[in-house]
This record gives sequence, C-alpha cells and structure tokens, in this order.
Amino acid sequence: MLQRLAVLWQRMALYDVVVAVYLAAIPAALAMTPASAVRDRVLHQHIVLLAVVVSFIIAARTDACQSSRFVGFGYRIALAGSMAATYVLLGDALPLLNSGVRDQELFLLDLDLFGVEPAILLQRWASPAVVDWFSAFYLSYFALLTMFLMPPVLFSKNERMSGELAVVVLLTCAVGQSLYVAVPGFGPLYATTEAFDGPLVGQWWFELMNGIVSGAGAKKDIFPSLHTATPAGLTIVAFRYRHGPLMRWVWPLIPFATANIIIATLLLRWHYIIDVVAGLALAGTCAFIAAHATAWDIQRRRKGGILSAWPRWPFELSVRAHGQPR
Repeated sequence: MLQRLAVLWQRMALYDVVVAVYLAAIPAALAMTPASAVRDRVLHQHIVLLAVVVSFIIAARTDACQSSRFVGFGYRIALAGSMAATYVLLGDALPLLNSGVRDQELFLLDLDLFGVEPAILLQRWASPAVVDWFSAFYLSYFALLTMFLMPPVLFSKNERMSGELAVVVLLTCAVGQSLYVAVPGFGPLYATTEAFDGPLVGQWWFELMNGIVSGAGAKKDIFPSLHTATPAGLTIVAFRYRHGPLMRWVWPLIPFATANIIIATLLLRWHYIIDVVAGLALAGTCAFIAAHATAWDIQRRRKGGILSAWPRWPFELSVRAHGQPR
C-alpha cells in the first residue's frame, strides 16, 4: 500500500496537489461549523466534488488509464471545472464559514492608504457607453481564462509553460477563494451606496453582467480581487513565453484585456482599490511560485522516469529522448 502511494506521489503533478488540498480543506472547514440542513447539503456537495476530482487525478496517474481518452479528457475538465464549481458553491458555503462583513474596514483602509475610493472618483465618467464597455470586459474574464488557458494545456508541447499556467490559475483561485472566507464583503456597490450620485446605467452588456453576477457566485467575494489576480497572473506567464508558437501572436491582447478588467472592477463598484492591490500581489506571488515550483516538479518526475504530467489525450505531449519538452 505504501509503495503504491509512493508511486502515485511520484507521478502526480504540482497542480494535482494544489487542487486536492484545497478541495479537501473546504469540507473539513464546513464539518466544524454548526450542524444544519444547509450545512449538510453544502458539505455533501463539496465531498462529491472532491471525490470526483480526486478520482480523475488518481486514474490519470495509473498505467492502465494513461492512454484513455475518457480519463485524459475528464482529468483536464475536472481540474479546470473544480475551481469554477467551488466558486459557485461558495455562495452557500461562505455564510456558514464566516457570517461577518468587512466592508467598512476595507473602505476605511482605502481612505487611509490611498486617500480616495476609486469607485466614487470614477462615477463622473460612468456614462452608459463607458459602463457598457467595461461591463463587456468584466464578463470577458471568463472568456480570457478559456482562450488563454485551455489551448496551451490541450495543444502545447511545452510542458513547463502549460504547467505554469495551470499552477498560476489553480493556486490563485485556491488562495483567493480561501481569503474570501477570511475577509468577506460586498464591495462599494452595496457598502457605500450613499456616497454615489445614483445607480449605474448601462446597456445590453451591463444588464447581462448584472444578471450573471447576481444569479451565481460567492456574493461576498471581494478580497482579493480574482478578476485582477487571475488575468494578471496570465499576463506574467504570457510575457515569459511570448516568443513561443502559441503566445507569439496573441499575448499582447492579454495585458490589454487585463487592464480593462481591472478598471471595470473599480468603475462598476465591485471592488475597493485594496482588493485590486491584493489581487496584483497575489498574482505576482503565484507567478513566482509557479515558475520555480513547476521547474522543480518537472525535474522531480523526470528523476522517477515520468516524462509527462498530462495524460496523453487528446494530444500526445512530444518529449525528446533526454526528457525535455520540445
């Protein structure tokens, strides 16, 4: 049994560990909250999610399943979908884990550190056309994740780049969502309503964004701003690999979209500036960890004779004889 666990550990990638630890931490924390029908339902949902994702991780690391198309596809979807699923489930989990609200502290911290609250300052430029522009970019966050994460993970022969992207996104989401529990809040839109001249007025994109945000999500998910941290982390990795075949032509679009998304979080009154600063700090930290930890992780598995961290579907990762990605 111990030998099998040692072999499994040798074959696991760093991002497997990040996801498994985070998904296990949530039900562990929920189990320590007072029992209730809601708690039991949410706990059950998280346990099921943990079981599904861990099952695909284990299957992807076994000899019998390495070349399975179903396992290879399911493994990638399980990793990518795990953070999206936990974010949606946090809508019910967050009030159980922390019923408090830190909006007043965050607002005063903005004033003490920066002397201004950007959401209030930017309202003078918040015309319907401007609101709609930034609403579209706020929603583009999800498209950005899909367009710039999945192709490298699915198509790239550069295991280090795809590994760094996976670690940056998964680690950023895991840490960020954990901090939501420690520092819950609703943002300037709800906390400082009296400071604004009136509600925002937009057009089609604004209405679509409001409908999506109000219908799903963790609700008290402001510190740090993952709308800042995740695109900023992708920007750092894209810049590092800007000369590669997949990034060469598209990487300049990432910082442009990232800048607009960050402005959108402030102008649309979702975040305090301290949330954005914390998001940038989280992005830089996770990108630094990803660059060094991914290189270490590849070498660790190479020493054990494991050439690729990705199951061989749908595109086999091509590896040279000396074990370095092409």
